[in-house]
Amino acid sequence: MSAVTRGVVAALLVGLAAGAALGLLGPRYWPELTAPFEGKRELLQGEVLREERREDRYLLTLKTPEGAILATFRERAAEVDLLVDPGDRVTLALRGYAPFVTDPRIARVMKRDQSAAPPAAPAPSPTGR
Repeated sequence: MSAVTRGVVAALLVGLAAGAALGLLGPRYWPELTAPFEGKRELLQGEVLREERREDRYLLTLKTPEGAILATFRERAAEVDLLVDPGDRVTLALRGYAPFVTDPRIARVMKRDQSAAPPAAPAPSPTGR
């Protein structure tokens, strides 16, 4: 085998390895690069009914017009736990309705309406009146 042939084979193997690595790790670390290849996503909005934190995952139960969804978050469980509370409205980007989804993309979180909360006591005036 000549040196040129070995160089071509080595370049092909490196390209094949890089393509495989991007295909496997791309959606996890660079979702913007793989989004055009994932197909059309539908935005489903629902109200958070229940949340549960387990040691390695975070479970979220949503009520949507299409039906209930149990979303399981493994990759960013701690971040989602801090972001979402019961009563919030969450918009998920999914390929379509499914009752069970794992690590869905969160497109938007709208905190529950604070106007429904009891009004805060008025602050005392600085003059004491």
